[in-house]
Amino acid sequence: SPLIIVTRDADYSIRKPKDLDGKKFAAVYGYASSRQVIEEHPTMETRYFDSPLEAIRSVAKGTTDAFVGVMASTLYLCDSHNIHNTRMAGIYAHAEFNQHFAVRKDWPVLNSIINKALNAFNNADKAAIADRWQTDSVKIEIQKQLTEKEISWLQKHHEIKVAAVNDYPPFEFIDANGNYVGINPEILNLLADRLGLNLKIIHAPWPKLVEMLKRKELDLQCGMIPNQRRREYLNFANWIYNAP
Repeated sequence: SPLIIVTRDADYSIRKPKDLDGKKFAAVYGYASSRQVIEEHPTMETRYFDSPLEAIRSVAKGTTDAFVGVMASTLYLCDSHNIHNTRMAGIYAHAEFNQHFAVRKDWPVLNSIINKALNAFNNADKAAIADRWQTDSVKIEIQKQLTEKEISWLQKHHEIKVAAVNDYPPFEFIDANGNYVGINPEILNLLADRLGLNLKIIHAPWPKLVEMLKRKELDLQCGMIPNQRRREYLNFANWIYNAP
């Protein structure tokens, strides 16, 4: 699990390691990851905490600007403690942080026993356990593929205005409880989560949404069929799904 940078969700000034220079950094006493970041960015203002959770909460409260920690643990803490105003701003280091059993030095027999037991586990057993506890790694893969230009663009465009249709089930519609639901909203939410986007959903009848897209009052629509006329004012990304 790589090291990730965590910031407040509205802070787009930090996306890569060098952006930490001069920032207020939340470090954890005794953690090798915190020590690494401090050594590599001596111009930071470092504040120490007793646990990763306390450090993350300091970022959420705005008393520090960033925290760096192991992805699986950091994202789990945010989710399990309902810390929703932070985001994974970027990757700090892609180095592997493989987890091992550590056995006291004078008990080599136990070390051998544990190794034999672990060797009997198949990959599916270990993957099933990890999947129950770890956030998926797709975010990491996306972050690795973004260019400097794309990262800079995301930093400058904090809000994306999305054209939303109210009555096109099962693709997108307003349900009985007034919620915007369907295939398209789920895809949008997944996209926003993995890219760190702030989406502003604009509801209107379809003809009005089209006109707003033409006037560049809206930025995005999820689930439109390309044609030559639409290509005059829109770019089309890869297809999402095939609707029969």
